[in-house]
Amino acid sequence: LAAECASDAFVDGLCEAFRVAEDEGDEGPLTTLWRICKALFSLNDQRLTERLLCREAYRDVLGILEYDEGLPFERRILHRQVHSTQVRFNNVPGLCDTGVIERIHLVYRLQYVKDIVFARLMDDESAAALTHMVHANLSVVLDHMHNSDELMDALLEQMRQQELQSLRLLQEMCRLSQQVALLQRQAMLRKLLDRGLIDALAKLLNAGGVATCGTPSSHLAIEVLVVVSRMRGSPVRSYVTGCAGEGAGPREPEAGRELLSNLIRALATEQDHGVQDQVAELLKRVMDPTGLEGPDREKCLSAFYDEGGLAELVAVFGLPPSMSGSSPSLGFAMQLVCDLLAFAIAMHGFRAKGFIIRGDFAGPLRRLAASEQRFVQMAPVRLLRTILGTRDDVYLRWVIRSGLFGPIFRAFHCNLCPLSLGGGALVSAVLALLEYARSENLRTLIDHLCRRHEDVLLRYARRFPVIRNMFMQHQRNLEEASAQGRTSRAQLSPGPQHDPSQQPQESFLQQVPLDQQPGQQPHQQPQQDHFPQKPQDEDRQPQSQQGHTPQEEQPPPQDQALPQPQPEAEPPPLQQLYMQVRRQQMQHRPQLRRQLQSRCVFQEHFEEAEEEAEEMPRKRLRTLLQEGRAQRQAQRLL
Repeated sequence: LAAECASDAFVDGLCEAFRVAEDEGDEGPLTTLWRICKALFSLNDQRLTERLLCREAYRDVLGILEYDEGLPFERRILHRQVHSTQVRFNNVPGLCDTGVIERIHLVYRLQYVKDIVFARLMDDESAAALTHMVHANLSVVLDHMHNSDELMDALLEQMRQQELQSLRLLQEMCRLSQQVALLQRQAMLRKLLDRGLIDALAKLLNAGGVATCGTPSSHLAIEVLVVVSRMRGSPVRSYVTGCAGEGAGPREPEAGRELLSNLIRALATEQDHGVQDQVAELLKRVMDPTGLEGPDREKCLSAFYDEGGLAELVAVFGLPPSMSGSSPSLGFAMQLVCDLLAFAIAMHGFRAKGFIIRGDFAGPLRRLAASEQRFVQMAPVRLLRTILGTRDDVYLRWVIRSGLFGPIFRAFHCNLCPLSLGGGALVSAVLALLEYARSENLRTLIDHLCRRHEDVLLRYARRFPVIRNMFMQHQRNLEEASAQGRTSRAQLSPGPQHDPSQQPQESFLQQVPLDQQPGQQPHQQPQQDHFPQKPQDEDRQPQSQQGHTPQEEQPPPQDQALPQPQPEAEPPPLQQLYMQVRRQQMQHRPQLRRQLQSRCVFQEHFEEAEEEAEEMPRKRLRTLLQEGRAQRQAQRLL
């Protein structure tokens, strides 16, 4: 059926019937012809589709497609008028092959039918078939340009003469090459690079001309450079830095440094955020030393650190603060510079460390954090996240010394005020920064935050568990440092002299025995067993005998034999021991509350400390049981 419909007789008859029906103005036959034409495209046959959109028949076919029965008359699109008045083909000198030009026209018509005519009616299978036809014709066009050396030479020569139509053709070729096979795209771009493509694009960055489409030539050149930079071997990096690479092409001695300066200037002065983002991507690929080793890596890094490339990049921070507040493009440029600095810190090692430490970045970063634009406030936070990710003490000390967290926490507080919308991305980024510092236990930074910025953190501690966890981590760090200090002093002492007055402080449950009342002097516990039991006769003694003072006791005679060791006493039942611990806790509740309150970081979270107190008797019970078992085992061994 598709082969029969693709015949010349059928297509000519279809076009003749449409012309007759349109002249008569009969709506019924025109609607029937629209259905027939829609069914022909639904067959998904490449030969039939190309025959319907060829030069001889496409105007009548587009006329048939104007009579869409699913649209009212006033909403129908006049496709023939669009192609005759609004669509214009710009021919390039040097492109003389009529077959290739017809292929270019066919590609446009296929895309128009897919995206405009049948956008709401076409199913997925038909859309995929039309996309495949577009790619097949594009491959034919690009393959012809790749194999035509004369066309390539003419194209580059016209670009060197700043002929903007040739640049427009090259930009369109690079854009369409993203839809063809990788090997074919790489081969075409490599042939262009061998003829000096990057050198011609570098000269067009300063041309200042405007193409026929109204786009500046610098924008077209940047888009082509981005496509070229994605090739294997990074030819743009090789051109700028002079290191080894594939397909960099011929270059003048200072051409690479000039291209880098032009890119940085475009990043700072462009008003189009999309172009700024493309320049940032291009600079990131140039700064990436992945795949380079030895002298090539040093040569790549020297272009930024020794020759002043990175210093010129961060000079964007030196612009007046008033401009950053009034110009969104300049604020966006500063954000991109922060992202590039973060990339350098992650990829350049000690070179970036020395550059950051010696440079004066604290003031500009604090100014960005205090900006009124939310996306600008995010830039120093992302930079700090990259710095903390290195876990380098030199970087951490620089962050503390520069005071970057002050304006960040002020912006954090302002974004959480009632008049704001809840903070959004900035609050989430700051909380993620604090959580990373806590999870990695960056002791120096945690101590600085908990001491220097305690007020603002305590204000939001109840609302955000991340802040509470950071304070708890800080408390654990202090306890570990105190324990290590006591251990070090004990190791440095001259001998094992026993001094009761120098005993280290113990916890509350260890200081007070289980059977001691508040205000009483502690009893001397026997050292043979941790579970002493009173004799039954002692419990039956009168009150007068139990209350005797130590002065009334008579020392035993010298010749009296030492008492024999008592047999091992059995520990009290588990329930009885637990009740003793519980009773002791209830008796000393005020003192326990004061101790827990001093250990709490927040006054508001005292209820959590009380829940911790409920677990203390059980912990003490497990400790007593473990100590009792260990002592009995030692006695058996003796």
